[in-house]
Amino acid sequence: MIIGCMRIKNESRWIRQSIESQLPVCDKVLIFDDHSTDDTREIVRSFDERCVLIESPFEGVDEVRDKNFLLRHILAQDPEWALWIDGDEVLEKRAVAAFAAEQANAQVCAYSMQVLYFWDSLNKIRVDGVYARFARPSLFRVRGQGPLMFAATGVGGNFHCGNVPQGLQGLTVMSGARIKHYGYLDREERQRKYEFYNRIDPNNESEDCYRHIIETPGARHAPGPTQLVRYQDPS
Repeated sequence: MIIGCMRIKNESRWIRQSIESQLPVCDKVLIFDDHSTDDTREIVRSFDERCVLIESPFEGVDEVRDKNFLLRHILAQDPEWALWIDGDEVLEKRAVAAFAAEQANAQVCAYSMQVLYFWDSLNKIRVDGVYARFARPSLFRVRGQGPLMFAATGVGGNFHCGNVPQGLQGLTVMSGARIKHYGYLDREERQRKYEFYNRIDPNNESEDCYRHIIETPGARHAPGPTQLVRYQDPS
């Protein structure tokens, strides 16, 4: 049994595609909504009982608090695995076959997945700097693990706590599945996220103040120039 899980806010543009990409591999998808003001919640409710909306009881931005709250709901379902992606992310179709094969490896506690950043176009991805190699643990074993928890990061909003909790025992290896990330697709959206991150998490030197998001020349994580290649779906 795989449980899909997401912590989201105002993701109406991509949430339907994200959920639809998860349902072929997940028995259920749990979605924690942080007070969306668009029609995100209505879209989530349009799915059947396999898609469960959990509305935030909290105020303010705290990623660790929210993820631990959702993690308790996940543990109550007692799944063997949990898949954690974002509301602006979509699984490639080959995830179905990849996950089916990968769950059988008893030594693995988590799978990292390459994240493909679509940039300025729905058929182009960015491949310079950090965008060329970024992968993130996103599928983790739940049953027989623990205690599991997300730990405070010490930065604004408790950002960057990851998509898998601490307390896993075993190997973390690369999955054959990849994630399509659409949250940086448009220049206007990149600027909005840059301003949001710097408002909640100002002066974060490890993130170079998030300059790579807005294509700042010389940004530590992606100094440029921006390089885009055509995306080909391998499914």
